[in-house]
This record gives sequence, C-alpha cells and structure tokens, in this order.
Amino acid sequence: MKFQKRPVIVEAFQLTAELCQDHSLWPEWARKALDKDPGSEGAIWYDPRSFSFLCGTIDGIFFIFRGDWIVKNPDGGIIPCDPDLFFEQYSLSLGTNDA
Repeated sequence: MKFQKRPVIVEAFQLTAELCQDHSLWPEWARKALDKDPGSEGAIWYDPRSFSFLCGTIDGIFFIFRGDWIVKNPDGGIIPCDPDLFFEQYSLSLGTNDA
C-alpha cells in the first residue's frame, strides 16, 4: 500500500504476525531490502538472537517490532515507524493502493 506523508507520498506496510512468517507477501522493495547485506543502509534482516527484524538507516540500525510500519521514503531510505506515530504523520493516499 502507498500512504501520503503530508505532502510527500511514501510506500509503507505494517509488519504483522503473518508478514513476519511470509516474506513473499512483502512489497517488492522490502523483499529487495532483505537481500542486502545486514547492517547496510537500506537493508532489512532478521536477527535470531533478538527474535527481531532490524533495518539499516542513514542514522544507524533500528529494531522493527511487530505492528510497526516499515516506510520507504522517496529517497529510497527505509525506516520503521511506531503505529501511533505513523497515523499522526501519514494518511492513505487515495488512488495509489497497490494491494
């Protein structure tokens, strides 16, 4: 799905329990991020020691918790976003839902 951050349009999806198990349901850009080297900017990976997904950003490495939204910025950067904060900053961009 695509969402609009006022006024920028970003792509995002929510990491649900189902999506934690089935990466084939992730958007293509997120599946490509799984193929990047862990720790690198724009990468998403699973850490079995912490039982968590993480992502590499320009600001460092961040945990992605179940229920978080994973946001792809227009510059291609990937960041996790808490659900409450996500809906404060973003609204659904009508006419751009790829699902």
